[in-house]
Amino acid sequence: AEAIHGFDLLERIGPSELLRQAWAGAEKKARAPNVLALVGLANATAAWVASVVLSEAELCARAEAYGHLVDVAAECLALRNFNGTFTILAGLELASVHRLKATKGALAPRHRAALEDLTDLVSYSA
Repeated sequence: AEAIHGFDLLERIGPSELLRQAWAGAEKKARAPNVLALVGLANATAAWVASVVLSEAELCARAEAYGHLVDVAAECLALRNFNGTFTILAGLELASVHRLKATKGALAPRHRAALEDLTDLVSYSA
């Protein structure tokens, strides 16, 4: 559903919303409403991803949820849903999740490898 809604928002973005950083500054809501809505959707999705992991009290359940989200991100990539892949990874990189070293350590080796591959793919330094 996020992909369909995101595509709908993306289609509505006009060229003027992308000029002169229209999405920033005092008039951003009037100048770039669709850009802001798309950013808001991505932020809400990333927060949801973090909440899925953080809602699990037990380490094994947290690692299972984390691994499932890695699988979903990989499937998004296979479907060429790059925004979905990036947004899920952004949620897993939020400070509240990123600090869970034991959870990452409890991931199955295939999930650790997939996470590393996905992270390398979306990394700005790669």
